[in-house]
Amino acid sequence: MRQLLTLILGACLLVPAAPSPAQNADVTLRYNRWLPPKHHLEQNVFIPWMAKVAEVTQGRVKVEATTSSLGPPLKQYDLAATGIADVVFTSESYTPALFPLAEVMGLPFIGTDVEKLAVAYWQVYERYFAAAKPYPRVVPLGLTGFPIYQIYNARRDISSPDQAKGLKLVTTGGQFRTQLLTAMGFSVIAAGLPQVVEMLSTGVADGTYLTDDALKSFGVMRLIKHRTEFPGGLGSLSGCVLINEAKWSTIGAKDRAAIAAISGPLLSRQMGKSLKDADEQARREIGEAGIRTVIADAAFLALAKSAAAPLDEQWIRMAKEKGVDGAAALRLLRELAQ
Repeated sequence: MRQLLTLILGACLLVPAAPSPAQNADVTLRYNRWLPPKHHLEQNVFIPWMAKVAEVTQGRVKVEATTSSLGPPLKQYDLAATGIADVVFTSESYTPALFPLAEVMGLPFIGTDVEKLAVAYWQVYERYFAAAKPYPRVVPLGLTGFPIYQIYNARRDISSPDQAKGLKLVTTGGQFRTQLLTAMGFSVIAAGLPQVVEMLSTGVADGTYLTDDALKSFGVMRLIKHRTEFPGGLGSLSGCVLINEAKWSTIGAKDRAAIAAISGPLLSRQMGKSLKDADEQARREIGEAGIRTVIADAAFLALAKSAAAPLDEQWIRMAKEKGVDGAAALRLLRELAQ
């Protein structure tokens, strides 16, 4: 926690034009709400966190949610970086070119417990990523993984490499996902999430690469009959809560420390747990809907791990270019998340 406070408070000193805030200055932070207010992350995590911020700062700092989003999901980082919003929740995976270090969460076989992944991601950030300053103009208050991706299709059980041949999977894109699935023998079609249902319903695609929660939330479940699960997981996505750096510096040091104490690993764990619970509920509903789950056999698992190895090496090389020991960071992430 001391390291967390040092990193976050230190980031404030990098803002050249920021005035020295009065210790008791009142500050209102505008949180851009783009998720529905009844979404589990809002109900379980963000609304309680906002109340806690007011409590630990004795009302000097308040977080107010917008009544409607100030921008689409893919623009959340820009909203925070430019100060249009003060606090946002987003996924670095929406704009991977901006956050290449966060792509570590998309690597296969990092773990399947989203709550553990979230805490592990924060710890890896603190130890390896923070010094590289991967979040320009914003300060991260919490990090998380998302539920693990699975393979779904409408045609047949897929538990072996031979059964995968010729099957067309639509995926929401991402370099690692496309490379992985292609190396595993699938034909891959990259598309946006809104196009997944259309492609499955018209037969353009046979299946998809998604999470259990997304399968339920985006109406894909009715088009799927088979689910393939890989022990160790085929990768996740990353998520983060960010605050505008200049706005953060207007909060008194005592209140910044109080907010940091209820954020960081604690906020990360809360996000991970809420996502994990929602995914487990979706998995139960998938079973109740009659979708059959099979486990990848030893040959299919070995093929997936062989396909994943170059992705690990690719990310490690990129991390090195950023001055980060990628091999050590990836090893720690997997150790903590298992």
